Amino acid sequence: MNRVIISVFLSFIIATVIVLPAFGSQKTVIARGDDGFVVTEADVNAMRAVEKGHLRPTDESMVEGTVKTVLFAREALRLEINCPLADSRDGFDRTMAMAVCYMLHRLKETELVLAVESYYWANWKSYQNGNTGELRPLDEVKDGIREHILRAKKKYFFRQEFERLCQNYHIVFIGSGS
Repeated sequence: MNRVIISVFLSFIIATVIVLPAFGSQKTVIARGDDGFVVTEADVNAMRAVEKGHLRPTDESMVEGTVKTVLFAREALRLEINCPLADSRDGFDRTMAMAVCYMLHRLKETELVLAVESYYWANWKSYQNGNTGELRPLDEVKDGIREHILRAKKKYFFRQEFERLCQNYHIVFIGSGS
């Protein structure tokens, strides 16, 4: 009887010392915010698995990228954005697809009327007809200018969007994600 108790006790100690910390590291909270927003070490590892071979980011950028991905995906769900890209995916691949849909949604709704007009007038020579010298109408070229501005400013735009959402959800980075 004592051997059984000792065996069970040793099994519990081994599980507590060896198995549970390894399992617990997957549940380690990396970032937390309002409304139940949580990013764990498991999320960071899932992002690493998806990004494997594509990028070699630092641990810090991987954590930030994971938080950004989860945050953007959460916003896509909150806003009920239609995301066919995510329909056939599961796990973190679905989370990444939802984040992409959110980014596309935000780009589509971004108003750049003044920026497009300013760019048009600042670069008016680019919009002259070569034969007649007449200026092509803004309505004719505005979509191309808008796409050019978005491509050039996309990284900055999403950095601002990430910071805005971090403030809205009061995101706090807790762990290292390494």
